[in-house]
Amino acid sequence: MRTLAVIACLFLAGCATPAPAIAPSGNVDRLLSHAQFRQAAKTAPEFTMEALNTIARLEHDLVK
Repeated sequence: MRTLAVIACLFLAGCATPAPAIAPSGNVDRLLSHAQFRQAAKTAPEFTMEALNTIARLEHDLVK
């Protein structure tokens, strides 16, 4: 579910930060709301998506 939200934010104009599927410590949400996130997503979309997915996975593993 989180992956779909990240992909949607990467490719949809005017996206808002999605509600987290898990209770993360907020790092993914913090990065999604960063002023330079859109530029990073446009410049390196695959890297940005992989980085956010990795952070979300690691935060999820910490919650377990």
